[in-house]
Amino acid sequence: MSYLINATEEEIISGKVWKAYMDYLTSIKDRLPQMVYEFALADWHYDPTNPKCPHDAWVQEIKVKEIAEGERHEIRTTQIEIILLGAYHDRLLKVTYKDVTSHSISSTHSQLGYGDWLTDEIGLSDTGLVVHEIKFHYAFLRIECRDIIFQEQLTAAPYTAVWL
Repeated sequence: MSYLINATEEEIISGKVWKAYMDYLTSIKDRLPQMVYEFALADWHYDPTNPKCPHDAWVQEIKVKEIAEGERHEIRTTQIEIILLGAYHDRLLKVTYKDVTSHSISSTHSQLGYGDWLTDEIGLSDTGLVVHEIKFHYAFLRIECRDIIFQEQLTAAPYTAVWL
């Protein structure tokens, strides 16, 4: 992977990197869950003029959950939820990762938070699972999972940051 994450602004503006990423997504379409493919190619996803776009959103919460099943709760799966305050501060964006197999978070200045969501990429791992990489101003997240669900919730007032 690594089309948009490491690209310079000039490379993105030129359109070559963008076209390569779109070609890549098209090439893996049949191996991505439908909702992941729709999220990756949604017209609002990379359009910063659309309030639903995660660009410039701020992290409000990251929850890592162990979902337990079985007679003794011995069957475990990991789920991650990221709740963001949208760039226009009029909505919360929630990205849920189902059946997470690996994840990592690195942050260069945690005392400053993660900063703005800059860009992200969706792809496939060597084992055929979904990979979502997110570059923030001060952090980088990489999540490998089976599925991604995106939701939005309008807020009652600016800066309301509670997912209902």
